[in-house]
Amino acid sequence: MKQNEELLTNETKCFILIPRGEKMYNIGKRIKIFRICKNMTQEQLASMLYIRRQTLSNYETGRRLPNIILIWEIADIFEISIDSLIGRKCPDISERKSLK
Repeated sequence: MKQNEELLTNETKCFILIPRGEKMYNIGKRIKIFRICKNMTQEQLASMLYIRRQTLSNYETGRRLPNIILIWEIADIFEISIDSLIGRKCPDISERKSLK
């Protein structure tokens, strides 16, 4: 693995290289990555979410943001946590105690 890349894994055992420095909170790109990892088309995912394919495309390109309920549903479909979907890295227990 190159020095400027990091490994992103999810519970589906899909391994994706994300360039270091890439904004991990870009939810649209992450939705697209997980959708492709699950071998789903935009049409298939949009149908499962009861939205139009164009709406999903707008999320993936960053033109629009999904609401929290939709984020929850997307994470459930991909069988990942919301934190994984949005790219949030949670501090471990010892770090959380030091934040108080």
